[in-house]
Amino acid sequence: MGETSISVVARFRPARPGASVDGDVRFGDDGLSVETAASSHTFDGVLPPHASQEETYAQVSPIVEAVLQGYNGTVLAYGQTGSGKTHSVTGTARDPGILQRAVRHIFEWIRSDAGAATHRLTCSYLEIYKENVRDLLEPSDASLSVRESGKRGVFVD
Repeated sequence: MGETSISVVARFRPARPGASVDGDVRFGDDGLSVETAASSHTFDGVLPPHASQEETYAQVSPIVEAVLQGYNGTVLAYGQTGSGKTHSVTGTARDPGILQRAVRHIFEWIRSDAGAATHRLTCSYLEIYKENVRDLLEPSDASLSVRESGKRGVFVD
């Protein structure tokens, strides 16, 4: 990933069995581009259908490293229903996704820094669906508000 404020990585899931595929999609050898007959696109990273959860996390780990250095970090999984967001984020018990790998990474770092400092970790796991923001760590279905202040920046209340 680059040294910019925002990086975009596109992960492509395999076509469902029996699904029709609209044209060929070609993935560039550079790992950054995708081409169809109609268009081409360049990203900060491209993960083709055969990409593993480990390869997916490798694209996100620089954000986690930045968080460990004191910066704020956000990972946003975006796509239509059924596109693989939940699989990428949570994975399975045998093949963990981004969330479990990030938590493991953070706590291994804290453990390696034992006694050197006091650590404070806060995180949010939010879903934005049909203009509603929901906290996935809170069992309530209440829609939350997105606010902005000069002191705190943008936050969910």
